[in-house]
Amino acid sequence: MKLYIGSTYGRLNVLKLESKYLKKNYDIISDIQICSGSIEPILKIDNKFLLIGLEKKFIKIISSKNSKNFSIIKCPGGGFNDLCSFQSLQHLIFAASKNFIYMWQKDLTGNWKMINKIISKNKIGFISNIFKSNLLITSIKHSYDVNLWNIFKNKIYFCGKATIKEKVMGIDGSSFNEYFVIRDIKGKLHAYTNKGFNINILSEERNYKHKFGGFIQNSLKFYDENTFLTGGTSKNLSLWDLRINKIVQQWKGHTGEIKKIDINQSSSDSHRYLAVSCDIFSTIKTWDIRMTNESHSFKLYSTEINSFKLI
Repeated sequence: MKLYIGSTYGRLNVLKLESKYLKKNYDIISDIQICSGSIEPILKIDNKFLLIGLEKKFIKIISSKNSKNFSIIKCPGGGFNDLCSFQSLQHLIFAASKNFIYMWQKDLTGNWKMINKIISKNKIGFISNIFKSNLLITSIKHSYDVNLWNIFKNKIYFCGKATIKEKVMGIDGSSFNEYFVIRDIKGKLHAYTNKGFNINILSEERNYKHKFGGFIQNSLKFYDENTFLTGGTSKNLSLWDLRINKIVQQWKGHTGEIKKIDINQSSSDSHRYLAVSCDIFSTIKTWDIRMTNESHSFKLYSTEINSFKLI
């Protein structure tokens, strides 16, 4: 199992997590400077290739087995706000930039070519997807609306929107079913179907020091069809179950709010119970979600960690 870590100042670390239960130390496979600015996001395209955002301007596609095998895409329009990829749609990459959605596809020669560009009435800051529905989901921070787009024969069609009462903080699509979740600035999690129907509103409540309302969730990852993990201002890693609409397990250990989380989504892998989290102090913790305590904790450097990905 490898962990790719991207920093604010352009360093990309690749770690190997060796122990079955992650109680042994990690090995640093590589530590390279690949740009001078932020690395964000790091996404899995398929079992062979990763997508890495560089300085919000370039998209680097690298082989997970050989980092010297790579391609570079320059995003038009001055750069991108967010990226996503479709593993189930013939290697498609999407970039959200201002009022545009750009779409690239890998051709038979292995080159990436832009095949579509559409204009949105609203600015786009976030872009996510639901693999099983060929659905894109877009929004922008502090908007109340989330737009839905259908991908059909390499064309992008607007197909509806969802509106919430609080301002949007992020959106996360599921790779297991046809759900997506909107995170709002009050800490509520709004679960929707691919048709735009709201099925649940969840919140990690707090009631100390006369403060009421939900903890803000900075990151969310679906674990399977019914459950997902979150991390945020509570400093806890939380496992939610949509069937009963509440948290079923929490893990404590971070001293700062959690910024990013990731999970291993390969059901056949021996590390399928592995989760990774990172807080505002750049402390990374690994977790076996069958256990009650963290498996390992480490800090590579003092600079801010912007993204990471388990492969």
